[in-house]
Order: sequence, then structure tokens, then C-alpha cells
Amino acid sequence: MRRAFLVSLVVVAALSAASCTVKKTEPPPLAGPSVFALSLAVSATPDQLAQDGASQSQITVLARNENGEPVANLPLRVDLTVGGAIVDFGALTAKNLVTGGDGRATAAYTAPPAPMESVDEFTIITLFVTPVGDNFANASARSVDIRLVPPGVILPPNGSPVAAFNFSPTTPGAYSDVFFDASSSMDDGSIVSYSWNFGDGGTASGRTATHRFQHAGQFVVTLTVVDDRGLADSETKNVSVSASALPTASFVFSPRQPSVNQEILFNAAESKAATGRFIAGYDWNFGSGSPRSGMTVTKAYEVAGTYTVTLTVTDDVGQKATTSNTVSVSTTGAGVPVASFTYSPTSPTTATEITFDASESTSPAGITVYEWQWGDGTHGSERQPARHRYEKPGAYVVRLTVPDAAGPTATVTRTLAVASPP
Repeated sequence: MRRAFLVSLVVVAALSAASCTVKKTEPPPLAGPSVFALSLAVSATPDQLAQDGASQSQITVLARNENGEPVANLPLRVDLTVGGAIVDFGALTAKNLVTGGDGRATAAYTAPPAPMESVDEFTIITLFVTPVGDNFANASARSVDIRLVPPGVILPPNGSPVAAFNFSPTTPGAYSDVFFDASSSMDDGSIVSYSWNFGDGGTASGRTATHRFQHAGQFVVTLTVVDDRGLADSETKNVSVSASALPTASFVFSPRQPSVNQEILFNAAESKAATGRFIAGYDWNFGSGSPRSGMTVTKAYEVAGTYTVTLTVTDDVGQKATTSNTVSVSTTGAGVPVASFTYSPTSPTTATEITFDASESTSPAGITVYEWQWGDGTHGSERQPARHRYEKPGAYVVRLTVPDAAGPTATVTRTLAVASPP
């Protein structure tokens, strides 16, 4: 019975000894810098810089191993970020560093140039320092922040201006004035310039502007405003310009049945310009002899025949209109009177009484009366000779009409200049 007990103890002991045996497990070898085996401390002195293009901060990196000992000859990469994006905002003396025997590596960061405006946008520069090894996926970066502060007087943020304008009339015609008004433009400060581009090569400046489009079409008008802190904004609008109405040419002449060498009065007073325009020129072609200009002109034909008289009127913006009439001129002695007169002195003044002589007027049936229109609003029916005095200096169109006993009439006009007395 005692032998059995001893055997059991031996077996239990053996089993217990077997179950308590532990094999030592070796740690895997390190493969490059590891967050578990390497400690990086990054500092920036100072950590706030004036953004003036010159201020500097000293960047220091201290590398230690798991035992707290300096790590020498450790390659490092330094990257700048702003708002999470890598960007060279400012300058580093070096982006690739190597630690020395004391485990330290240094670089200098220089602030970027000052902004156009001293507005504090609370700009933060983050410098990421990453150990360089053989697997970037295992690399762990450390970072430090530097705040950039604008130099000088800090201004509040500047909002962009808002360009806006209206124009009138909204459906303009060619050659008509269009008024542009940018008074509805806005800014949180003040707008210092207004620039206009009218889409036809024309430009202007100022809060309001007036422009005249030279032809019909669709034009893109652009307004650009700039505020007192240099920010700009633009607005464009389409302006539809319709064609301008043309003038109308019309004239009458007298007498209606002139004879050879009889002066004929041509009158274009019935010609009309479009609304807002005026007739600037009247040009005559008589089908014989030299052309003439003026609203009223006279012409005498030396040869009997039928002539085409053409009137061309031109408005103030250069638009033209033309009309023609035929004039039949009969031979002398066809029973038609002829009106003619002279005056003296030929250079009268307001102090001069002018004598008008119509004795060269003729009529087969006899002249019964001489009807004068003096061009100053007065008229008269007088025998030979007629006399008249002008109260004001100026150019006057004098008209003589001679009706004969048989009914036909003849008319002639002449323009005389009256001066002030010396």
C-alpha cells in the first residue's frame, strides 16, 4: 500500500514539472524608426512671429530612443502646412535635417512678407517633422505650430464690394444717349473707382456715365468697382440697341412752271428728323450746274428742259434721307413772269435805309404789284423802288413775288447781311 502512494507522487510531480516549463520569446528586431522605440520632441522659439518677411523662429528637434538616450545621425524631413495643405508659406533654412551627437537638429523658419492689408486672419503655420526610414507607413510625425501676426495697426476684415448698376432708357435706340448709374453698388467701406466698358470699344469712369451706341445690336456692358482697400467686383448686363429712325426729306419749289433764267425758290422746311434728332444739313443737286446747300436755295436754269432736282438731308448723327422732284423749265416768252431785284448799299448796317430795285422783273401781262417779305417778320406791297431798314444785325432772306395780270407769279429770294454801324 505504501509503494503505490509513492508512485503516485512521482507521477504528479513529473506532470507538474512538465506543465510549468516556459520558453523565452525574443522580441522582433526593430525595422527603422518606430513610435515605440523613438521619441521626437519639436519646439519653435518664438512660437509667434510678425509676418514681415524677416522675423525668424528657431526650430529644434530632439530625438531619443526607448531608453531616453539621444539618437544621433537620424535623418528627418520638415514640411510646412497651412490649413492642412503643404505649402511653402515663408521659408525654412533646410527641409532635410540630420541629428547630431546630442540627438538634436535645428532649422530656422522665416516669416513670409506682410499681407497687403494688416488683417489678422489668425494664420497658423504647422511644421511636421518626420523621421526618414525604410517604410513611411510606420513613420510617425511630430509637429509644432507658429502663429503669424500682421505687423502694424490691425484692421478689421474687409468684405468685397458689390457692383450693381441700372441704365435708362432700357430699350435705347442707336445714336441716343443712354444714362448708366452705379449708385446701387455697395461696400462695407467706400468705393473709390467705377470703371465702365460699354462693349463697343467705349469706356468711361465715374459713378454715373452717359454713352451713345453708334449702331443697333446687342452690347455687353461691364461695371467694375474697387473699394478703398483694393478689392474689386464686376457686374455685366446686356443692352439691346435698336436702329434709329431715319430723317424724312421733302421740298417744294416756286414757281411751279418756271421759265429760262427765272429764279426758282427751293424750300426744304418740310423735311423732318426723327424724335430727338435734328436736320443738320441740306444738300441740293439740280441736275445742272453746281450743287448748293441750305434749307432754302434759289436756282435759275439757262436752258429749257426737264430737270431732276435731288435733296439729301443729314441729321445730327449722320443719317441721311433723299427725295427727288422734276422741274420743267419753259423757254422765255411763254407767258410766265420773271422776278428779279437788286439792293443798295450792298453792305448795309442797322443805321442804313436799304433801297430794293425790282425794275428788272418782267411779265408779258404786266406786273400789278411787288410783294416783299423782308425776312425779319415784316412784309409789304410797294411800287418801285422799295425801301426797308433793319433794327438788328444779322442775315436776312428777302423774297420778292411778282404776280402778273394773267395770274401766274414769279418769286426770287436773296440773302443780305446787315452789320452794326461802325
